[in-house]
Amino acid sequence: MKEDKPPLIEIDWNQISTVDEFYDTVLPQSEAPSWHGRNLNALNDSWVTGGINRGGPPYNFRIQKKNYRKGRNERNRNCGRRNSQRIS
Repeated sequence: MKEDKPPLIEIDWNQISTVDEFYDTVLPQSEAPSWHGRNLNALNDSWVTGGINRGGPPYNFRIQKKNYRKGRNERNRNCGRRNSQRIS
């Protein structure tokens, strides 16, 4: 009997500019229910602990790194902004 592959979650940081866009990208791929939280604690509960999403855990991830052209100090100033603001 052939084993099913774990679900693949693809994250392309070049296509994600806000925290909301991140959750809009990963939650549907995780087959998360509509009531799933939009925070890292909720992702830990579903991706690591399990029992929330239909597809996993475990999961496979394919991550495309963001192409930065800004200096390190400029990127660090953008940390900690609210959900609707841009991720740099």
